[in-house]
Amino acid sequence: MPDLAAPGPLTIAVTLSTDQVEAIARRAAELLRADAPAPSAGDDAAPSPLMTPAEAAAFLRRPRQYVYDSILKGRFTAKGTRARRLLLRAEVEAHADGVDYPSRDGVGGRGRVPA
Repeated sequence: MPDLAAPGPLTIAVTLSTDQVEAIARRAAELLRADAPAPSAGDDAAPSPLMTPAEAAAFLRRPRQYVYDSILKGRFTAKGTRARRLLLRAEVEAHADGVDYPSRDGVGGRGRVPA
């Protein structure tokens, strides 16, 4: 009898019928489905077109104050109230990519999406 603790390959020959192989495959699929986490509502959904200043700061890898300063300088358009500001994801992503878009006044500004 071979020593199973010894390193190296172990060869085993097994003869199975087609029905046995299919039964094994079905059982393996059942076990995998049982272990898989239940899908959440947002797994397949596209990301929101809006992001919070905290999300934008994390995306840009900058402090949150940088995002607020960028809003004041016109780099990003903030939607909503002062307590719940939301930024356009396209503007934040464009800013991260270094793309120059014209600002609303047409002069130019980093991270502006054409209206």
